[in-house]
Amino acid sequence: MFELTNSPTDIFDIKFIDKNTGYAYGRGNYSGGDFGRVYGAMYCTNNGGASWNGNGGFNEGGVITALFFPVKNIGYAITGN
Repeated sequence: MFELTNSPTDIFDIKFIDKNTGYAYGRGNYSGGDFGRVYGAMYCTNNGGASWNGNGGFNEGGVITALFFPVKNIGYAITGN
């Protein structure tokens, strides 16, 4: 078990496509207000999870609920929108 600093509020899953490259995704920042939106978040590692970089403010598609990598360098993210 490890903790991602600056991580998404809720991580739905972590997918590694090889021993070093992985992605954590889920629910990110909240826009605020009574009718605010929850943004998607995705973080990646290139060193087996020793450090992570990412963004908790993907506001175009919403919360990221799934990832799929048909090949190593091509991936697709699924959102609620």
